[in-house]
Amino acid sequence: MGQASVVVKGKCNEAYDLDNSYLTLYLLEDSIMPVEQNSAPKGYRHMHVIRYYNSTWGDKVEWNDDYSFEKKFDVDIFTGWEKKNLQFVAFLNGHNDNDYSDNKIDNAVGMRCSGVSGIDGMAADNESHQVARYTIEGMETTAPVSGLNIIKLSDGRTVKVLVK
Repeated sequence: MGQASVVVKGKCNEAYDLDNSYLTLYLLEDSIMPVEQNSAPKGYRHMHVIRYYNSTWGDKVEWNDDYSFEKKFDVDIFTGWEKKNLQFVAFLNGHNDNDYSDNKIDNAVGMRCSGVSGIDGMAADNESHQVARYTIEGMETTAPVSGLNIIKLSDGRTVKVLVK
C-alpha cells in the first residue's frame, strides 16, 4: 500500500458564498475488468469507480482573509489499484442543509496519476497563473467582466468564474 498527498487550492471573489462552501475529493479508477458479470459485453471495463472520498457532502472550506483556501488530503493507495488508471477529482460545492435542491457544484478540477513516478510523492499543488480571460461570447478581456468569465491557466486548465 502507498499513499498520495493531494493539495487542493482555490480562490474566489467577494461575491462567493463563503459560509456554505464545501470541498469534496474523490479518487476514481478507470478500466476495471468485471468479475463474474455475465451480462457484460466482451471487453467491457468499469469506469469512474470510486476508490476514496472524504465525505458525502465534503468538508467545510476554511477560507483565508484573501478569499483563498488550501486543503491537504492524504489518501491510501491500495495494492491492486492501477496507478495509470487513477484520477483525483475535487469539487467545490455550495451546500444548503435546509434545501437539498439548492446544492450545486461551483467548480471542479481533475488530475490523473499516470504522469507520477512515485505515488507517495504525488501532489496537486501546481502554481499556475492566468494567461488569458474570455467572456462567454469568446471575446478576450484583460479584466473581470460581469457574467461568466472563462480563464485559461498556464498549466493548460480552463476555469469558469461567475462575476457579479
